[in-house]
Amino acid sequence: MDEKPLRSFKKSVSRRDFLKRMLFFALLGAGWILLKRNQALAGSPKVSKKIAHYQSHPDQGKMCMSCTHFLPADPKMKQMMENMPGMGGMMQGMPMDGMKGKMMGKMGLCEVVEGPVSPMGYCRFYSPIQQS
Repeated sequence: MDEKPLRSFKKSVSRRDFLKRMLFFALLGAGWILLKRNQALAGSPKVSKKIAHYQSHPDQGKMCMSCTHFLPADPKMKQMMENMPGMGGMMQGMPMDGMKGKMMGKMGLCEVVEGPVSPMGYCRFYSPIQQS
């Protein structure tokens, strides 16, 4: 068997080829980092309502319509909740049976939980909208 020292396998690489390869790996790395940071772009699956412990009624004033993950059927609802600080606390003692108005009755979607969710619902992934 003919063994050659590693030094003989050196191949000269032009500056242009080197820069092309570095650009390729930099773009590949940047894409990987972006997908890791934004799971929505990566196509991450949503969790089931059972895993999220979803319920169709509020929990101590916490409800989907005041959560950052909620995507309302009516965009006006999200804007309304962002403009009303402390809305969850105000709703805490109120009976929810009579809250079947136009905006409250529409189902929305969630960024975390699969399927339609009620604006009055709640799950363990609740994250309140931060007031600015």
